[in-house]
Amino acid sequence: MIPAEKCRVLDVWNSPGLRGTGTHDFEVEDVFVPAAHHAPPGGHHSFAGPLYGGPLAHFINPPLAAVALGIAREALDEFIQLARTKIPERSKVTLSERHSIHELVGRAEAQIAAGRAYLLNTIDRLWEALLVGEGVPSDLTAQVLVATAYATEQAVRAVDLVFTAAGSTSIVSRNRLERCFRDVHVVNHHDAASPFMFERLGQYILCGR
Repeated sequence: MIPAEKCRVLDVWNSPGLRGTGTHDFEVEDVFVPAAHHAPPGGHHSFAGPLYGGPLAHFINPPLAAVALGIAREALDEFIQLARTKIPERSKVTLSERHSIHELVGRAEAQIAAGRAYLLNTIDRLWEALLVGEGVPSDLTAQVLVATAYATEQAVRAVDLVFTAAGSTSIVSRNRLERCFRDVHVVNHHDAASPFMFERLGQYILCGR
């Protein structure tokens, strides 16, 4: 940790869905860092209690899925409102009167609910293990990783469904669906919420590691 004024910020961060984080690169040259300002990864915990008793993945991964599920819920709610009023070209009825849209909304609702249920069930089991204080079993850690990826994947699928069904309305930047589409596709590009987590679970199931 060093004072911000000791760094030269490199303005290289221009990412859809994450512009507000300001995650630029920076350069440091000839700056002394006292030992007290250095915290090695995996060092001693600063706080006691069950919340801090597991690997870092237990903290980073599930919140990403929660963000994705929240985006998907907003996208579905936005689409439902749109479907009740939008009459597509060469049509005499609103989107909400089409049977294909009924099925689509049902699928999106189920995808969001399934991802959320898996995530919450896994977090409940994780919390119970942390309360016991004897460490988190490897198989449970694997489930935490995949529950995050699965919930995120279902959120992305739900957003994709309604984004496409909304037609040209969804690509206008002032429409919330455009932002939901952009943001949810950023979440699953984070390593902790990526589809590669399924491979890790499969490896653990088949190889035990």
